Amino acid sequence: MRRITGLDWPLLALAGCLLALSAAGAIGVTHFDDPKVGIVLLLQCVPYALATWLVVWGRPDCAASGRALATILIVGVAMRCLLLPGTPISTDLFRYVWDGRVQAAGINPYLHVPSDVALSALRDDAIYPYINRADYAPTIYPPASQIVFYAPCILILIAEFALRRRRKAEEAHADAVIA
Repeated sequence: MRRITGLDWPLLALAGCLLALSAAGAIGVTHFDDPKVGIVLLLQCVPYALATWLVVWGRPDCAASGRALATILIVGVAMRCLLLPGTPISTDLFRYVWDGRVQAAGINPYLHVPSDVALSALRDDAIYPYINRADYAPTIYPPASQIVFYAPCILILIAEFALRRRRKAEEAHADAVIA
């Protein structure tokens, strides 16, 4: 039998099963806000384990050719794309932004809980209301993660500095033209 895609049908069937389960989980979270959607994650373990067995032990020639890796990456990206239109199911992202904002203000995020009075100037309606553990825990993320949270803030500060400098240069040029 000639293979059109270069992949064995069991691997493609398992990939389709994973995509179907991801779609079911995305619908369950987005439309029904079902707290039992974690069962879908457990169900995904079965086709994932079988696909891993096929790639590693069942068909080592496929794994060596790179086709299996390409399939894994494509299915992984497709599974994440199914979740993009849905509502976020974790508030961790808000905490990442908050920690970066605290660092950009020159404050150590390990010293204060977000609800501390010392951080009241940093609060806004877009991020602060959604921060997890705001009343009882300073950041729980390690220093390497804090660097990642701080990096976008640094880029924003650099961009703001460049814009201010450009505006001043434009104002100086306009003053020179008028004079």
